[in-house]
Amino acid sequence: MPRICRAGKDHRMPCNLAVAITKAVLSEEHLKDLVDAKIDQVVEAAAHYLNQRHPRLNVRAGLSGTGQLFVGNGLTLSIAGERVTISGSRNARTERSMDELSQEASTFVRLVADRLFAQEIGLALKARATLLSGQTADVTNAGVVQRATVYSVQINDLKARVFVLPQARVQIFIDNGTFAQARTATQQLIKGIQTQGLQLQMTSDIEQHRDDVDHVHVHPTLKGGNE
Repeated sequence: MPRICRAGKDHRMPCNLAVAITKAVLSEEHLKDLVDAKIDQVVEAAAHYLNQRHPRLNVRAGLSGTGQLFVGNGLTLSIAGERVTISGSRNARTERSMDELSQEASTFVRLVADRLFAQEIGLALKARATLLSGQTADVTNAGVVQRATVYSVQINDLKARVFVLPQARVQIFIDNGTFAQARTATQQLIKGIQTQGLQLQMTSDIEQHRDDVDHVHVHPTLKGGNE
């Protein structure tokens, strides 16, 4: 039985019926630039998250544009790109907890970066094609289950699915038409995304789709939620 890729609540299709697939990625440098451009949103999200996790810390956002959060008395978390550092008075009792807090914040900031990237991809697709839907889904990618944002779009009368994966990775499926049409539509989607300021770089050729482990499959036992 073929694995199932899902492009919406009511649409399921065997992966090997797709016409074309390609992969692309945003460089780490450009992802850091995206985080820096949205730094106030990142700080706000991090403060909310840390206050929920550690209400006694009294985490507060610093001045706009600084990427700083104040933690308790005398500690400062600084966010630059996806890197989080913590400064303040250390002693044998607090050093471990400070390092753990910095690591926890770093993990969360990477998740926020993925979310911002997915949002920007959605906006870019909407500017270039007809955006039909967006949802989250659990996908199996190279044997690893990951949470992805899945956009269904229409371009040149063709149906496409764009999977936005962690670490600023993208896979584009064209589900109908000829391979030549699918190739053109894929090129137009990538060019449209780049035009909107996201400098995606292709990491594979646009190729006829095959049902193997080298691309994403929506996990058949896990449900995605609406985006």
